[in-house]
Amino acid sequence: MPSGNILSNAPMQFNNKNKSLLLYIPMPDGNVMPFDVFISQVMESELAAKYPEITSYKGISRTDDNVNIRFNIGPRGFWGSIYWKGNNIYIDPYGAGITDYYISYFTRDYKVDISQYNLTCGVDDKIILDDNNIPIERKTMIEKNHQQGFKRL
Repeated sequence: MPSGNILSNAPMQFNNKNKSLLLYIPMPDGNVMPFDVFISQVMESELAAKYPEITSYKGISRTDDNVNIRFNIGPRGFWGSIYWKGNNIYIDPYGAGITDYYISYFTRDYKVDISQYNLTCGVDDKIILDDNNIPIERKTMIEKNHQQGFKRL
């Protein structure tokens, strides 16, 4: 993936000279796609000042202007996202702490074994809802207040 040195030549997005930096991005099908790349500041200025080592970019494919890439480069490497032909593509470091090797993949192909995680839905099955999704206890209180003439403001 490109180093910060190469990308330091990228112009700002919406520059008045319509300049860009040509960058070839690897696609999951094994080909590369050429993109016109610009620096695209997405962080608030205070946050950007706090993390000057992180730079965000936007690119538009030279072969299909409906294909865009958003990526950033920082201390943890290159992280990119592309929407291409109805598919989401991520470009990530190959592993934790690895900034020399990257993987380009369709998100639909990413599989995670979730058996190691304790997943719960968080539903309290002690609360019973009526047909209008009002807890039975609360509904009883609302009916009681209505019978006594109290109204909610």
